[in-house]
Amino acid sequence: MQMKQGLHQLEWYHTFLGWGMMLIFLSPIWLFLAIPAVTMTLHDIPSTLFVQLPKVSYVLYIIGYLLFACACISQFLFKGSNKGKLVGCAILLLSTLCIADGSQRFSRVGLDSIIVKDSLWSKKYEYAWEDIEEVVYHQTDVERRYSNYEFHFKDGNVATLVDSVIMQGWRNIIHLKMSESDVKYSKWLTPKFDGLSTS
Repeated sequence: MQMKQGLHQLEWYHTFLGWGMMLIFLSPIWLFLAIPAVTMTLHDIPSTLFVQLPKVSYVLYIIGYLLFACACISQFLFKGSNKGKLVGCAILLLSTLCIADGSQRFSRVGLDSIIVKDSLWSKKYEYAWEDIEEVVYHQTDVERRYSNYEFHFKDGNVATLVDSVIMQGWRNIIHLKMSESDVKYSKWLTPKFDGLSTS
């Protein structure tokens, strides 16, 4: 009499399929909890007010995370063959690069300085508050669009920070630091587009 196959007789690549599906299922939790935790772990120091990531950083995190899940699922699709292992390693490498690049795109605002880094391969710039030439606040009343600060540094670089809820909580301190460092401050209003041509 032939015995039915049980779960203990499943091939190892079935386990990878389970991991891949679990990663996809948990992706919303990872997006809202893990990304801020990773960001603060990598870039937070005692004098930090907040760390802000650009939108592209979140996109890279999500792509890297989903690629990691795909690397697991690929082992099931290729039935654990050597070709599948090579494909999985290639996807895993690409996943790692995306996550690493996403983690190195940030702006850190602190009591002592502002640090800006545009990508994994770019230079990290650190500026004292005295190195800021001008700050321009672009206020918008466009729906679903945040206002933002443009920090113009004396070396010509410009950093744009979204006026998010977190940044609004530190607004008084930011304005105090600008005042102490005699930073020029101007405010611009971006009007709501009404869809009519002015030509």
